[in-house]
Amino acid sequence: MRKGFLTLLSAALVLLCACHSVRQPEGEAIGKGVSCTAISRPEGPWEIRVIRIDRGAEVSIDMVMAHDTLPGRERVSGAVARIEKQNRRVIAGVNGDFYFMGNHEKEGLPLGPSVSFGRLFTSGRTHGAFYIDCRGVPHTGSLTFRGTIENDGQTFPFEVFNWEGSNAKDKKYVVPDQKQGSGILVFSNLWGWKIPFRGVRVRMQEASFETDGSYTGEVTGPFAAGETVSKDPGSLVIVGLGDTEEAVNRLKGKVRLSFGFVETVRKLKMAVGSWQVLLKDGKIVVNPGGPRHPRTMIGFNDREILLVTVDGRRKGWSKGMTSHEQAELLRELGCTEGCNIDGGGSTTAWVLGKCVNCPSDPSGMRPNANCILVTE
Repeated sequence: MRKGFLTLLSAALVLLCACHSVRQPEGEAIGKGVSCTAISRPEGPWEIRVIRIDRGAEVSIDMVMAHDTLPGRERVSGAVARIEKQNRRVIAGVNGDFYFMGNHEKEGLPLGPSVSFGRLFTSGRTHGAFYIDCRGVPHTGSLTFRGTIENDGQTFPFEVFNWEGSNAKDKKYVVPDQKQGSGILVFSNLWGWKIPFRGVRVRMQEASFETDGSYTGEVTGPFAAGETVSKDPGSLVIVGLGDTEEAVNRLKGKVRLSFGFVETVRKLKMAVGSWQVLLKDGKIVVNPGGPRHPRTMIGFNDREILLVTVDGRRKGWSKGMTSHEQAELLRELGCTEGCNIDGGGSTTAWVLGKCVNCPSDPSGMRPNANCILVTE
C-alpha cells in the first residue's frame, strides 16, 4: 500500500509539467500511527499534503539542524540521509524554521528558538515556536529565553544564546560599539562565525546544553574581538555589551550557567521557530487577506499532530494560501492549535524516501536551516 501511494503521487507530480491537477487517494498508512493524505482541490487550485501522527504512536518527532550545527543549509533529503545512517528509519518530514538566506553573512542561522534532540542550538529572536516537551506534549506560542551566570557570589542575567541581533533585511550584522550595546551574549562551539566583541573563553565540564539545565565551567582566558569559538564541545565564549562589558571581562575561576524558557519548566525535546500562531483553542487568530505563498504549517489536537504543506507559485497546479486560509485548513483538518513555519521556496513534504510535493524553486528542494522529521 505504501508503494502504491508513492507511485500514484509521483504520477501526479509528473502531470504538473502539463499544469493538470489530479485527486489522490487519502489517508494512506506510511508507518504505525502515521499516515499521509494527498488532497487536490481544483477550486484553488490547491495541492495539499497532510502527514498525521497519532500522539500515542511509537515514533519520534524531532527538529534536525542542517549538518548538525548552525552555519550552512541542507535539503531535507540530506538530513534524512544523515539520520538514517544512525540506524533510524525516517517515515516523513517537512522543512523547518525561517532563516537568513544566502545573501546574508549569517546564512543558515534560524530566526527562532532551536532545540534539536534536547540540545539548545540558539535562543533565536522574539518569535513564536512549535515545541514538544520532555513528556511528549506539543505546544505552540512564544518561547522566551532567560539565563543566569553565577561567578564569585555574583549573578548576571543573559537573554541571548548563539545569537547576535542580526536583521533579516541586512546582508550582514552592523556591529555597534561594544560600549553602546546592552546585555550579555553567550556563544557555544556550534557558532561558526567570528564574534565582533571582546569577552572571555570558558571551558564547560558538561556540554549537553539541554533547556532548563545548569552547567559548570571555568574561565580559561580572554577572548579577542574577531576570533571564533573553539570547536571543542565544551567551549563557550561570553561577551558583555554596554555596562556589562567590564563585569564579563572580570570573570575568573568557576562559573555556573543556568538557562531555559519562561513558558515551560520542563526540558524541551525539540523546538522550531514559527512566524505566527494560526489557531488557538480552535479559534482562528489571524486576519483575512494578505498574500498567498507556498506554506508549511504544524497543527495538533488531543489525538494527533499534523504536518501540512500547500504548494504555490505554480499556475494551474497550486496558488498557495493566505495565513487565514491556512488557519481555516488546519481547523477543517481537525486541529485546535496551529502555527505557520517557513514556506515559499522552502516548503517541502517528504514521505518514505521521496519528496511528495512540488517545491516552487525551479531547482527543486531548497536547502534550509533545519527540518522536522518523523522517525522510528
